[in-house]
Amino acid sequence: MKPTPLDILPRPYRRRAVGVTCTIFLRALLNLAGLAVLLPVLVLILDSDSLASVPWLAELYRAGGFQSRQTFIVAVCAGVAIAVTLKCLLNLLLYRYERNFVYDLYRDLSRRLFRTYHDRGLAFLKHSNTALLARNVNVVSLAFVTGVLRPAASMLSDGLLLLLLLGAVAWYNPLVAGMIVLIFLPSAWLYYSVVRRRLARLGAEENRAQRRKARTVADLLRGYADMEVAGAFPAMLGRFDKALDEVVAIRSRNATLSTLPQLFMEIGLAVGMGLLVVGTLGMDGARLRLLFGIFAVAALRLMPSVRNLMSAWSSIRYNRYTVEVLRDALRDGDNAPFGEKPRRSNDRAASSERNPAKGSGTACGDKTNNATPDTLSSDGTGEVSCGRLTLRHEIEVRRLCFRYDDREPEKWTIRNLSFTVRKGERVGIRGASGVGKTTLFNLLLGFYTPASGSIRIDGKPLTAANRRAWLDNVGYVAQHVFLTDGTLIDNVAPGLDTAQIDRARALEALAAAGLDGFAATLPQGPDTPVGECGCRLSGGERQRISIARALYKQAGVLLLDEATSALDIPTEERINRSLETLMRTRPELTVLVIAHRESTLSHCDRIIDLTQP
Repeated sequence: MKPTPLDILPRPYRRRAVGVTCTIFLRALLNLAGLAVLLPVLVLILDSDSLASVPWLAELYRAGGFQSRQTFIVAVCAGVAIAVTLKCLLNLLLYRYERNFVYDLYRDLSRRLFRTYHDRGLAFLKHSNTALLARNVNVVSLAFVTGVLRPAASMLSDGLLLLLLLGAVAWYNPLVAGMIVLIFLPSAWLYYSVVRRRLARLGAEENRAQRRKARTVADLLRGYADMEVAGAFPAMLGRFDKALDEVVAIRSRNATLSTLPQLFMEIGLAVGMGLLVVGTLGMDGARLRLLFGIFAVAALRLMPSVRNLMSAWSSIRYNRYTVEVLRDALRDGDNAPFGEKPRRSNDRAASSERNPAKGSGTACGDKTNNATPDTLSSDGTGEVSCGRLTLRHEIEVRRLCFRYDDREPEKWTIRNLSFTVRKGERVGIRGASGVGKTTLFNLLLGFYTPASGSIRIDGKPLTAANRRAWLDNVGYVAQHVFLTDGTLIDNVAPGLDTAQIDRARALEALAAAGLDGFAATLPQGPDTPVGECGCRLSGGERQRISIARALYKQAGVLLLDEATSALDIPTEERINRSLETLMRTRPELTVLVIAHRESTLSHCDRIIDLTQP
């Protein structure tokens, strides 16, 4: 069963949607009233004997004490102008309420997508294309509210007006109402028959082409040097051009289809006028003029409504893919209140990594061991930070098992691993590539959840509930350091606004990491931008910024994952000397180091070899 727009709306917005429906109904009534007040003017102008033949006009004339027909017409026109102005102002207020609903929903959908992707965690992001996720957050959520939800409100408003106006015209003159139906119904049916299937297909095709275009641009800009050396630009430009040509062709076809409602309406109006002329042959002049006047006013007001109905329907069909994209993206959190994290599922697939990631499978090693992972919170509802989880005694890894894929039940990345790291100890971790060194760090950081076994901090299991408190006490230096497109100071405390950063502490961290001399050579000192992903810095400088981050947050545990493996020997030696100095000045600091080079592991108290059984 295909999802509907209502499946995307969270409960608070479903309640607000009732209020929006009421405003739409009021707007339809106001628009009908706006047409109704034109009736006196129409009757007075088209029927010279209206004051004698229309009782309610004669009564209004006498009650107002008017002395001439001309004065009465001027007064009626002035009253109608005032009434229409008030109607428009009230319509504007109601319309504003509807627009607030639509764009509030866009803001919350975009924010919820952003948070959902974050909460799904590392395993999910590793199996996803971040350019496509960014498009969902920034583009698809907006396309849903502007291309589906807003046109749906427009359809409801214009549809109500259409029914009310047709009912009023049918009550006054069934012939005119019949002519209007004969004009607009075949036009709408013809349009529906022509474009119904094409629009949904075109929308889905454009979304796929836009995704390919975004992915190509992101790949080229992120990997410029590698792509340029490989001579890949012509091929990537070809892929970009192909996707761009598809987008242009689809948009052109959609624009052509969008003009059809206007064309069908004009053809229908011409045919309807002809039928009305034929149907009123032999009618007296005054009644004929009034009949044609009513027909003209009703038809001209209904034409935009019918055209809007068809255009809105086209937009909904064209952007229908957004409903499926958003439903799939939010399927794990569609019942969570806005502003709160999506509820976690118990799915063990790799993409279920929203709290600490779940490894696939059950216990490893002893086949009689049916223990379940004890590193998940019992309620599974998310992280709760109750202050920093400070290491006081030891980190214990107990019979840890982890694998990525249930489809390979015997392929364990980590199997029955146990060790203990005491506070203040320096422990090296080595092993062949693929043995699970980085996976172990991701488990220690709470990014993955073991299939069995546990990680305990001073006897307390690392859980979804206390992961945030644990991470507040951990510094992490990866082989490939991520830097934001900000200043040197901004990257020492990522996530904080510049005004929130303790500048003195950040400068101390830079100095402790050996970057004070480098910062002094920059044009703006530590306030110099480092470029996107730190592209203006060397590899050693990026690694030192990562160390400065750990020092700034005053972490009690430091994880170094191949932090110097990509650096030249002199740079590696300088960073190792900085780390040795740091460890001497902070003997309480607990350090775990992943490295292949013996020189990097030489300052460790002991080494754990993951290659050994």
